[in-house]
Amino acid sequence: MRRRRTISTKQPRRQQTSSRRYSQRRIIFLISVFIFIVISTLLTIFIRSSDPDFSKPLNDKKSIKNLVIIDQVEENDLIFDSNYLVQDGKSLTCFLSAGYSDDESSMDQVVNVTKYQQKGVRFYFFTNEEAKNAVTPGWEKIIHSLPNFRRRITQSRWPKFQGYHHPTIQSNCQTILYCDASSSIKYPMKTILKLASTVKESKEGLAQHLHKKGRQSISQEFEAILKLEKDNQVNVNASLEWFHAQPDFRNEMPIYENNYFLYDPDNSFVRNMTDFFWNRYSMEVDSWRDQPLWTYTLFHYGFSPLVPNVKLLVSDTKRKYGGHAGYVEPKTSKI
Repeated sequence: MRRRRTISTKQPRRQQTSSRRYSQRRIIFLISVFIFIVISTLLTIFIRSSDPDFSKPLNDKKSIKNLVIIDQVEENDLIFDSNYLVQDGKSLTCFLSAGYSDDESSMDQVVNVTKYQQKGVRFYFFTNEEAKNAVTPGWEKIIHSLPNFRRRITQSRWPKFQGYHHPTIQSNCQTILYCDASSSIKYPMKTILKLASTVKESKEGLAQHLHKKGRQSISQEFEAILKLEKDNQVNVNASLEWFHAQPDFRNEMPIYENNYFLYDPDNSFVRNMTDFFWNRYSMEVDSWRDQPLWTYTLFHYGFSPLVPNVKLLVSDTKRKYGGHAGYVEPKTSKI
């Protein structure tokens, strides 16, 4: 009787050892890859956390240069001597806003500030003759038509960047808080006065916020402007051409919000920068948006404004009139 041969399934010892070593090397390799990924991730997190311009939005409090902590002050808190609030007939701060239009029905509606009236604060609203009947409760209206500028937007920017030249402002204001007409006051007035005092005593003489979207370049700002139809391609191209012709221009720079800012009109830095800005902007040969040119102006002067840690004013979209979206370039003067 033949003995049935069986086929062994066991691998030779040498082959088993080789297979085991391969498995071990594969496990070691996978572990090494995992450790490398973990270490790389941790290093990336560390590097980014140490470089605010790389990892964090520009308005992250830990990354802001010249951050100013403004603690909320209640209306019944006594923080200023009465004589400090008004010096030589000048209030500690003046709210300044503007609305220029063909008539009062086609412009932003300014907030009622009657309840905010108090010593040390005044409110001025600039407008043109055609819109002189605009309702401005609590604001002292200044009729200041500017027929030499064909764009209504340019006319409205004169009070924003040159309003301190007006004799009424010169005679009554220690500091100026410019705000868009659609702005609403979010904090108690004494908190705003505290910021005004800080700005007045500072060497910078200007406080404003970095852009809430964290934009960090001129090109990013213009992309948003075109996307939201805040200006047209021809004007944007003209601005970019001028920017690139400037010897010190670079695309990457922090973008600031211009819906409100507070400044000392007697500060030489502020006066030089606003005049530099206006000399170009008032030519009306490129973009009517002021953020890109103002951003470049700050960069050109190597200037970093004070940045409050809280937003004292907010925009109320219900009182906005279009926000310049779809604005058409006028062919001739509007006046």
